[in-house]
Amino acid sequence: MARNKGKTRVVKNEGRRDGKKPPRSHVSYVDIEQVKQRYGGRSIREPRKELHVFGEEEPQNVKKKEHRGVYLLLLGLVLTGIAIGFYFALIIDCIEVVGNEKLERGEVLTISGLNIGEHMLFANLGEARSRLLSSPYIRSAYIKRAYPDKLIITIEERKPVAAIVGVGSYALIDLEGSVMEIAQTNDNGLVAVYGVSSGGYAVGQKIGDYAEFNSETLLEIIAVLSNQGMLDIIESIDMSQPLKIGMTTTYGYTVNIGQPENLTGKLENLPPVLSKVLSMGLEGGTIDLGVLGDPVYSPPEVHQPETEGQEGGDDGEGGEMAPDKAEDGEANQPEPSPAP
Repeated sequence: MARNKGKTRVVKNEGRRDGKKPPRSHVSYVDIEQVKQRYGGRSIREPRKELHVFGEEEPQNVKKKEHRGVYLLLLGLVLTGIAIGFYFALIIDCIEVVGNEKLERGEVLTISGLNIGEHMLFANLGEARSRLLSSPYIRSAYIKRAYPDKLIITIEERKPVAAIVGVGSYALIDLEGSVMEIAQTNDNGLVAVYGVSSGGYAVGQKIGDYAEFNSETLLEIIAVLSNQGMLDIIESIDMSQPLKIGMTTTYGYTVNIGQPENLTGKLENLPPVLSKVLSMGLEGGTIDLGVLGDPVYSPPEVHQPETEGQEGGDDGEGGEMAPDKAEDGEANQPEPSPAP
């Protein structure tokens, strides 16, 4: 060690031939005076008395790692707090129901299965919508998330438009023929339908499920009348004679549709004819839509009262109406005429 006196100890890491980290450190000594003479006496930066030996850690690096660990711990705590706050911010606090008229809000929520307090991300909206559509009173349903804590349920209710008359019961149906209710009375004043069996129906089924031959005809008539806004003035529909379908109106007119052919074209002629006879003050009678050409209006039949025969005669019984009066009565009978 005496020969290295006055020299600076330098630690140099030698690389291995394979490019990997050296397994050991190489120590060499440098004479500062020789270095100064070599470089013309210029001032040079003296090397550190002793450089870092591979495999050992400096105190500064240890402190840096300790600080880094603290920073990571604080960052983890902050992110955890944000995640917890985000989770509780998405708890359902309000469920709004839109479009319900007869159904109460609570009934809609019960059918959907959604509840206050559920998590927005975990609520199964698809399953809830399927449950709503399975109700015989709901025609369409949509559910939307309104972040952070609100659900909006929009429904369209089914509305009964006709009552199929059965034996002691009425099957209330909507425009699509879906049975909404089996009622004992027709208190709502719906269009009474005769000639279509109401037996065997269950709520939620459609009248076409039993393949009645006239169910499609009935639904087509109801659809056309609904589009024309005339369901409110139709009192009944008689389907008991398939080739002679008839209706009655609240104004006292009988409407003969005839065979179930070209129903749309026939029923489109009803509003103008009905409006005309009403404006003329004609009461009662029949509007025949089943004839070729224009509809025909026939006033109600006038029944002549029978006159009692004068007493006397061979048989002592009441005499018959005089021929001349009978002929006059026949002559006075109104004949069908084209609708005005």
